[in-house]
Amino acid sequence: MNAKRFFFAGCLLLCAVVWGGCQAIPRETPPPGRETAPAGTPVPQTALPASPRPVPTVPPSPSADPIPPPTPPPAVRFETPMGDSADNRRGNIALVAQKLTGAVVKPGETFSFNHTVGARTVKAGYREAPIIVDGEKKKGIGGGVCQVSTTLYNAALEAGFEIVERHEHTKDVAYVPDGKDAAVSYGSWDLRFRNTTASAYVIRCEVTQTRVTVVLTPQGE
Repeated sequence: MNAKRFFFAGCLLLCAVVWGGCQAIPRETPPPGRETAPAGTPVPQTALPASPRPVPTVPPSPSADPIPPPTPPPAVRFETPMGDSADNRRGNIALVAQKLTGAVVKPGETFSFNHTVGARTVKAGYREAPIIVDGEKKKGIGGGVCQVSTTLYNAALEAGFEIVERHEHTKDVAYVPDGKDAAVSYGSWDLRFRNTTASAYVIRCEVTQTRVTVVLTPQGE
C-alpha cells in the first residue's frame, strides 16, 4: 500500500517538473518593427516585382548604298584605209591630223573642222594632190584632207554627236561606203557637229602607212 503511494507521488512530481520546464521556454520575440499576427490571421502574400516586359530589338536599318560615280562613256574609234596614196597626199593627211590632235569638244559645244584646221595653203605646209571637183578628180592644194574629215565624221556618229553640217563628195570615194563621207573645202563646205553628251571629248588622230584613225576619248582618261 505504501509502495503504491510512493509510485503515484513520484509520477505527480515528474509531471510537475516537465510542465514547469515547458512553461519556462521563452517564446520567440519578433524583431523590432515586426509584429506577430494573432493566431488564425491569414498571412498576406508578398507580391513579387513584375519582370520587365522584353523590349523588341529593332535591327539597324541598312545604310543606303553610296551612289556610284557615273560610268564614263567609252572611247570611240574609227578607221579608214589609206590605199595607194602618193607622198603628197600622205603628207597632207599627216599635217591635218596633227592640227586636229588634242582638240577638245566640250559638252554642248559645236565643233568646226575648218575653224580648227585652218586654211589649206602652201604657206601652211600643204601640197598638191588629187581632189574631187564637180565629180572629177583634179589637182589641188590639200588633197587628202577629206579622208581625215570623213574619218572624224564617222567617229562623231559613233559617239552620238549631233551632226550640224556635213557634205558628200560629188563622186564616190574609195575609203568609206557611199553616203558615209564628209567633204570639206575651206570657206565653203565644213564639217560641224555638236557634243550632246555630258562629257568633254579629246580628238586624237593616228596616221600610218595603211590607215587613218580618229579616236574620241572622254577627257580625263
